[in-house]
Amino acid sequence: MKKSIDCEVFEDQLETLKTGTLLDDGIEQLQRHAASCPDCAMLLRMHEQLEPESLKELERSVPDEYVDSMWSRVRAEIATRESTRGRIGRGWTASRWLVPTLAAASIALLVSTAFLLGELSRVRASERALAREVAEHDRRLADLELTSSEGSAALAGLTGRTWERQLARRESVSMGELREMLGRVPPETTILGPTRLDLGELPTWVALGWRDALDEIDGEDGVQAGELLRALEKVDLGPDTRIPVDRLLAVTRSGGRS
Repeated sequence: MKKSIDCEVFEDQLETLKTGTLLDDGIEQLQRHAASCPDCAMLLRMHEQLEPESLKELERSVPDEYVDSMWSRVRAEIATRESTRGRIGRGWTASRWLVPTLAAASIALLVSTAFLLGELSRVRASERALAREVAEHDRRLADLELTSSEGSAALAGLTGRTWERQLARRESVSMGELREMLGRVPPETTILGPTRLDLGELPTWVALGWRDALDEIDGEDGVQAGELLRALEKVDLGPDTRIPVDRLLAVTRSGGRS
């Protein structure tokens, strides 16, 4: 049986093992010595878990500014440990490899953490942007208040408050404009809910022309665009005749009939 090698020779042989040139006999000597020396056993286990290729990959992934500052401190620490090595004894022998290895692992952990934080920030920024887009989309849908599978109905549909909003944008509206607005809506589209039409809110000269035409509409079941358009076609008022919008809206908001 061959004599066990001491720690200094073990470290030299470990370097040879890292280059892949250590013979099987030398590997057996390393293993026998590691079985009797806890410090060297730890170095051997670290070598088995951290292959040279892995360390090189870790070093390549670390930014240069981290490497310069970290390794300068590591070299200073190693120099300090080496100067006291003779006084402290064999217990510090392992630090020659342990310190730089742990330093490399710490740098890798730092870089990974910084990368994950950056990714988290980008994800949160994307999430906030998406939330703003969804909120804007909901706001636009709320403004439309009418959804339809047909593009023309979605653009021209007027129901409930949407009808009022279209009219409230102006002070007055002409008969021609009313007919044009209704002509863009599918005839079966309900533009007013159940209501009674109060012609008393209109000027007398307008109500007289509308009365007979609007009497044909049963407002209690709602008013469809086609019904109102047909009624307006029967009104003996020119296309340029203008009606105050506030009076026109009052017709559909009231609950009585004149």
